[in-house]
Amino acid sequence: YDKIKEIDSKLSSFSTRFNEKERNRTDNIKLAAKKLDNIILMPGESFSMNKTLGPRTPENGFKTAPIMLKSELVLGIGGGICQVSSTLYNAVLLAGLDVIERTHHSAPLSYISAGRDATVNEDSIDFRFVNSLDYPICIQADVKGNVLTVSVLGRKPKDGRTYKLKTQTLAVYPPGEDEIIIDNTLPFGEKVVERKPIRGLRVVLYRETYINGKLHKREKLTEDY
Repeated sequence: YDKIKEIDSKLSSFSTRFNEKERNRTDNIKLAAKKLDNIILMPGESFSMNKTLGPRTPENGFKTAPIMLKSELVLGIGGGICQVSSTLYNAVLLAGLDVIERTHHSAPLSYISAGRDATVNEDSIDFRFVNSLDYPICIQADVKGNVLTVSVLGRKPKDGRTYKLKTQTLAVYPPGEDEIIIDNTLPFGEKVVERKPIRGLRVVLYRETYINGKLHKREKLTEDY
C-alpha cells in the first residue's frame, strides 16, 4: 500500500475515436476498456492484453463486429478490441515503458497512424509490456462519447522527462496489376471484385526522450511493412 501511494501524477495519455453508430463494436470497446481500467502494475510486473481480456466469447460479454483478417474486414467476435490495445500501446510508449510483444495489423487503419497500432488475437497474438520503472503504475481507460482514452499514472519524473512518438514513411508500394480469374459460374460479362487493392507502406516508429524540454535520446522502436 505504501508503494501505491507513490502514484501521484499522469505519465501519459492517448486517445482514439470510433463510430458510435457501430453498436456492437462500441460495446466491445467499452467492455475492453472496463477490463483495463485501474489495473496496477508493480515494478518489474508484466501486462498481457489477452490475459486481461479473457476469452472472446458471448458468455464473456463480447459481440460480433468487423475484425481485420488478411487485410480485409470480416465479422468476428470481439471486433474493436484492437483499437483498445492500440490506444494502450501508445500510452505505454509515451510513459517510457518497455514493450515485450507487439504485432502490427496487415493493413493501415482509420483510427490510428500507420506504425502505431497493436493487434491482438486470442489464440496467437498478444500485446505485452512490462513496468520498467522503479515505482508502481496504474492504467486508466475511459470512454466518453466516441472517444477512447487510455492513461498511465505513476510518479512524476524528477528530471522532468517526457516522450514523443514520431513515424517516418520509408516507402509506399502501389498495388500490382489486377489478377483476373475466369469464373464460368458467373453470368456472361459480369465482373466481381473479390478483393480491393491497397497500397503497401514501410513505416518506422521512433521514440524521443526529452529532459526539461531538451532532446536527450531518439530510439528506433519498430519498422512495419
